Amino acid sequence: MIGILLRYRRTHLVLAGVVVFSTLGMVLSGRVIDIDLNPNEPPVLLPMADACGIVCAILAATALRPRFWEWERTAGGCRTAAPAATAAFVGISSAPLVAAISTLTLELHPSAEQYGITTVGELLAVSALNVTFIAALVFALSPLAGPLLAGATGLLVWLGTAVLNSLESASRHYTPTSGLRFPLPDTWPHYPLIAALVLTLLAVTVHARTRGSTSFAQRLRQ
Repeated sequence: MIGILLRYRRTHLVLAGVVVFSTLGMVLSGRVIDIDLNPNEPPVLLPMADACGIVCAILAATALRPRFWEWERTAGGCRTAAPAATAAFVGISSAPLVAAISTLTLELHPSAEQYGITTVGELLAVSALNVTFIAALVFALSPLAGPLLAGATGLLVWLGTAVLNSLESASRHYTPTSGLRFPLPDTWPHYPLIAALVLTLLAVTVHARTRGSTSFAQRLRQ
């Protein structure tokens, strides 16, 4: 039953998205969006590989929308809740997977070793936590507001947090995501890890309870 329902949620499109955006991420590996709004602080860097992961998650949220939501909602029970939760988890996982594959070809920033960042794995961990949080946010909002509005919100949070971090360096200690700026905040990785895990659990729970959509989100599609 779970396999049948997941097939109707177009998981093949998610797989295709991972391949396409991972390839694009490797091509763009090392390129960043440079946000420098405070002349007294170094810039905040947003890796393009992270953007590829986030866009892939938005595509996944769109592809994994329930195609037979009315039936899934009325059927009830774990027969439909489990596929909805599984679909959400798969979609969220696509973002850090793309970031991981893309970052494998990344060369360390020249300033990285100065601050004790000596391996690509450490940079990978930063990217993975950032994109997982944003992907989980997209999937938590998708059943309530639709994937496009949820995706736009996720991108705004990603960019807005970087802008805030650039304007006020101290905010990096309190925001669940942050761009690349060395040294990393002293709350990393504990705070971002907890935030990403909690939001992922929330997103999976929302999908299980709503079966991946709501009446309001369905009306937005019409």
